[in-house]
Amino acid sequence: MVDILFWVIGSCFFLAGLFFLFGAFLMFLGWCQDKKQVPFMKFLAWAGAGVGSEVLMLVFYTCKP
Repeated sequence: MVDILFWVIGSCFFLAGLFFLFGAFLMFLGWCQDKKQVPFMKFLAWAGAGVGSEVLMLVFYTCKP
C-alpha cells in the first residue's frame, strides 16, 4: 500500500515538474523572439522549481520504505 502511495506522490511531482519546466521554456522562447521581457529571477525560480520537482519525483520513485 505504501508503494502505491509513493508512486502517486512521485507522479504528482513528475507532472508538477513538467509544468514548471514548460513555463520556463516558454519564458526562454519569449526571450529568443523578443516578445516579452521576463525577469531572470522569475525564469530561474520556474526552472529551479521544475528541476526540484523532478528530483523529488526520482526520490519517491526509488525510495522503498
